[in-house]
This record gives sequence, structure tokens and C-alpha cells, in this order.
Amino acid sequence: MATVETVNESCIVYSYREFLGLFRRGKKRALLSYLAQPVIDSMSGKEITRFSNSGIVISWARVLNELGYIVDVINWDDRNFKPVRPYDLVIFHGGKNFEKIYKNLHGKPKIIHFLTGSYWKFNNEGEDRRRADFKRRHGIETPRDRYIYANEDPVNRAADLIIVLGDPSMKQTYKQYDNVTTINNASYPDEHFDKVNKDYSKARNNFLFFAGSGNIHKGLDLLIDAFKNLEEHLYIVTVPDKQVLDTFKKELNLPNIHLIGQVNMRDPKFYEIMDKCAFVILPSCSEGQAGSVVEAMNQGLIPIVSKETRLDTRGYGVILAGNTIPCIKKTVNKLSRMTADDVNKMSIRTRKIAVKQHSPEKFRDNLKTAVLQIINT
Repeated sequence: MATVETVNESCIVYSYREFLGLFRRGKKRALLSYLAQPVIDSMSGKEITRFSNSGIVISWARVLNELGYIVDVINWDDRNFKPVRPYDLVIFHGGKNFEKIYKNLHGKPKIIHFLTGSYWKFNNEGEDRRRADFKRRHGIETPRDRYIYANEDPVNRAADLIIVLGDPSMKQTYKQYDNVTTINNASYPDEHFDKVNKDYSKARNNFLFFAGSGNIHKGLDLLIDAFKNLEEHLYIVTVPDKQVLDTFKKELNLPNIHLIGQVNMRDPKFYEIMDKCAFVILPSCSEGQAGSVVEAMNQGLIPIVSKETRLDTRGYGVILAGNTIPCIKKTVNKLSRMTADDVNKMSIRTRKIAVKQHSPEKFRDNLKTAVLQIINT
């Protein structure tokens, strides 16, 4: 069970009753600037099915509780919050509210910067290259969709530790900082995969694009331009941007390209699509180990991703040699020609990796190990 204490209109205290003994002994307090609503929902008993970002913030709060902290939770973009009490530990997410909070902190708490994506300039440069490439191919100027406008360097410089979602290669984008540690993203597991007898002779021809906002950023345009000349099928589960709908009116009506739209996780339509496909494909220009890909892996879908997706696929998936239309076509052709038995075995390995390396329990263990690097120093 948990209790809530109101600090001001945008701040709550999150604490599990089973850890109150720790609080009495240590009396430590942490400020977590990330997302408040998922924590409130969790405490009210609401079921959470999406790990990113909801499960992440709940995991943060629980890990900090286990380490003896009472946790005040605010939103990452709350610029009205002003600390009224001293903190032993402060976790920031991005640079939107850093300056206001940092200058009003009491004492010298440990600082962690928690990030779910690449270094902000790396992200922005990647997105602008994608937009330029789209304009070159289709003659259309697209707006920035996942651009980071708030300078994150002040937070990075102030941080005792930077924790980022992704495999170790993510550190390459933060190469000017030597205090970066990476952890894998996660997905809430279920038993659906174990109950399904998938027909891999059909599924090997079906590829899923499953992603949040930012169609150009995540490479949907590249996939449509690739699949329009392929026999294999592309299933698109996302909210399509206007530029994509306007540019690809003809292609989105092809018999092998299926625009599904947004689907609620873990509902019947979600499972229907997951059961239909053998692969999930994401040629993104910048990620923090996309939660949608990890979610699909939990359903046994084999990941085909760009190196910028920061997922170590050794032994179970594919890193695209390049984010180009010819490379995508070549990869799709090769994978769809695998035997059904080989695709089945690859799918089982993917599911095992998801359960072992991308579980909420593993995420919390990795997070706790990372936090202990600085609170014990």
C-alpha cells in the first residue's frame, strides 16, 4: 500500500507502507522530476500496461523507496515548483525546469540526470538530416516533431551521474561526459506468446512498424518507400502525421501496406496484429531504446532496427546496415526468405531475451545498481 502527502499543487509524496521503517531510520528524501500522473494512478490501484514512460517512473519511485527515500514527484516540465524542503537526492529529466529548481535547492544534494534518449544535439541533428532527406525525395518541408529545444547541457554538467536508456553504444552520443551509465528499457510481460501457435510460414512475410509520434524521425517514410516495391506486407501501428498521409495517399492504399492507426496495448486488436507479424522494424534516427520495440519483442516479434535505436540484437535480431531504402528492401527480402522453422526459433530467442533482459524486475535491479554508484560515495 502507499500514502500520498500534498506538498503543493504539482507535487506528491509517494511511499510504500512496507518501507516506512527505512524512512524512520534514514529520513532521506528525494525529488523526482519526471511524471506524476502514472505514480498517482498506480497508488490508486489503476492497472498500468505501458512501461514507457509510466512503468519507468513507477519503478524509479519504488527503487528510491527501497533505498530509504521518501519521494516527492513532479512533472519534468513543471516550472512553478519551488523546493520548500532539503533533499538528499534530486533526479531531473531534461532541461525545462532545471534552472528554477537547481538554484533554489537547499544544501548540496546528489544530482542524477535521467534521460530516455540520445544526447540532445545528436537527436536534433539526426532529425534535421531526416527532414532534409524527406524534402530531397518528396519536395516537402516537414516540421520538427521530436526536436529537443531545452538545452540539456547545464543538467549534464551539474549531474553526479547521467543514466540513459539504451545499450552501451548510447554513450557514444554523450562522449563529452564521462559519468554516463546505460540501462535497458523494459516491458510488462504477459503469457499471450506462450498460448499462441503462430503460422510462421505466413508471419515471416509480415513486418510491423509500431511507434509513437514522429513518423519521419522514426523512419516510416523510408519503410513506405521501400515496401511499395516489395511483395512483403507492412503493418503500420501509429498515429500518422499529415505529411505522411498527404505524401503517400497512393502507397497507403496498396494491398501490402496496411495503415492500422493507434491501437491500445494489450487489447484484442493489439494481439491480433502481433500474432500476424514475425518482425518489428524501426529505422529511427535517434532513440532511447524504443519501448514499442521492446513491447513487440515481448510478443516474440524479431527486431529489425537502426543502430540509433540502441538495442543490442546479437543472437536474436538485426541491426540495419544503413537507414536507406535499398538496405531496408534487401533486409526484408532476406528475412522473409528464411524457413518458417528458423523464424520460429528466432522468435523464441527474442521472447526469452525480452523476459530475461527487459523485464520490470531487471529494470529496477539495473536502476538500483546505477543509483548506488553515487549515493554510497
